[in-house]
Amino acid sequence: NMVLDKSQSSKLPVAPKAPLAYGLAFILSMVLPVFVIIVSEVLDTKIKDKDDLSRVTDIPLVGMIPLSQKKGELVVSTNTNSPVSESFRSIRTNLQFMQGNVNSAEENTTLKKVILITSSVGSEGKSFCSMNLAGVIALGGKKTILLGLDLRKPKLAQYFGQANDKGMSSCLAGINTVDEVITKTPIENLDVIVAGPIPPNPSELILGETLPKILEELAQKYDSIILDTPPLALVTDSLILAEYAGTSIYIVRQNFTMKSNLDYLNNLYHAGKIKNVSLVLNAIKLGARGYGYGYGYGYGYYSSENEEKGITGKIRSKFKR
Repeated sequence: NMVLDKSQSSKLPVAPKAPLAYGLAFILSMVLPVFVIIVSEVLDTKIKDKDDLSRVTDIPLVGMIPLSQKKGELVVSTNTNSPVSESFRSIRTNLQFMQGNVNSAEENTTLKKVILITSSVGSEGKSFCSMNLAGVIALGGKKTILLGLDLRKPKLAQYFGQANDKGMSSCLAGINTVDEVITKTPIENLDVIVAGPIPPNPSELILGETLPKILEELAQKYDSIILDTPPLALVTDSLILAEYAGTSIYIVRQNFTMKSNLDYLNNLYHAGKIKNVSLVLNAIKLGARGYGYGYGYGYGYYSSENEEKGITGKIRSKFKR
């Protein structure tokens, strides 16, 4: 056998390693982005856009509202054409199709005049949406009243700058009459009944025989009745109140509402326990995830038509279909 010395062995040809390294790098560059996106999708449990909503529920989306810098304020007014005001006007238009003719003798007129606003948990903008939706309906020429029925954590009195010493709770308890608790707001055609003092038995007050009578009385004076109610996933009050509403709106907040929070609503919806329900996606950050703003035919709509760029954007779009 021939034994090679060191000088000879160093001259032997060596198999090239560069192609293998390049191949591994190429495979990693393709696999790693896909892996990162899959992991991010699995770990991301919050609603980001309308595509997320369409994947977790088949309840229709009635409107989208941009993030307002004036939290807890009445931002709609007669001469305002801001994105927030336009989005509420768009929702008002869509609601007209959902409600139909409220003066129809074929159905309960009071029921068709009542719009319930709720959400999953707190801090999703439920009261903000309630007061501004009521405001934009009133600006449209309909005599409107907003009822504060979140008796556990009332906010409307604070938002409207009113005292909370009397309101729905004292009216439901028989301490005050309806006329004694109705107050005016800065918007023409819009009145409000704030929640009033926090009672020890809010569910019992709502379950009593007084609320239907109050709604019947108000239906004689107003074209639209908006109910600001507690979060649906936390207490049973909103589910009880839904029996008195012809239309229900469920507020979902971008990057806040958990996807799993919509499971309970889906069950109620498919069981027929909540009527004529639709979703509003609230507090959208303009420019994020391709959101833009347009004034098509006088109505404000958001779109995500701008596709994400680059290879990761293309891969992400594949998973969204």
